[in-house]
Parts: sequence; C-alpha cells; structure tokens
Amino acid sequence: MINAMFGTAQPAIFAIPAERPVFVREYSTDHYSVLSYFLARLTIEATITLIQTFVQSILVWNLMQFQASFFRYTFALYAVAMASTAVAVLLGCSVTDVKSSQEFSTLVFVPQILFSGFFIPLEKLPSWLRYVNVFFTTRLEKSIY
Repeated sequence: MINAMFGTAQPAIFAIPAERPVFVREYSTDHYSVLSYFLARLTIEATITLIQTFVQSILVWNLMQFQASFFRYTFALYAVAMASTAVAVLLGCSVTDVKSSQEFSTLVFVPQILFSGFFIPLEKLPSWLRYVNVFFTTRLEKSIY
C-alpha cells in the first residue's frame, strides 16, 4: 500500500508545478478552460494509476498468496493510490515551483505512514486518533475480506 501511495503521488506532485507556466500561458490565450484541463488530467491519472495498481496487484497478490479476492485487493490498492494522487495534485496546485512541491511532499506521505501503525503501534496513539484510524481500517478490511 505504501508503494502504491508513493509510486502514484510523486509524479503528480512534481508534474503540476512543472506544467504550471504552460497551463497559465494556454489558459490566458483561451485554449481550454480549467475544468477541461483537470478533467483530462484526471482521466489520464486514473488510467495510469489503474494500470500501475493492476500490475502491482498481480505481482504482490501472487507472491504473498493473499486469501482475499484479487479484485477487492486491487480496488483497495487503487483507492489508496487515487487518494494519495488527489492530495498530491492539490498540493502541487498550491505551490509555484518544483522545489516547493518537493518540500511539501512530506505532508502527503508522513501522516499516512504514521497513522497506519507501521512505525508507531496503534496503542500509543491518542484515543481520538486511534478511533479515526480504527474506523477507516476496519472499513477497508471489511471491503477487502
């Protein structure tokens, strides 16, 4: 899941600030609207993310011999990847250059890693954060299994 999050969010967070001057120039000359640009971008991002997660699911599901359904696992992986890509696009749109987006990329990754229970046991989190984490984790587990 962490690999899906990193692999799909990093290109998005760095591409938006790099494409910003081209977008501003073409938008100012009425080549396209903001809505059409982001709908086209969403379509491409969703398609590329689906292909990436499908290939990753094939490799991981077979190597680890998961008991869950392949398609449920792929959907959960795709949901995590699209959520992190959406946050990365939001962050990429809020900065003006690639260096700033690189500095703010930790805002996308660190909370998801910290609250997953990978580095810090869930028992050590404050109770109100534990409730949020358990709520989303149990919903995801129910959808996978």
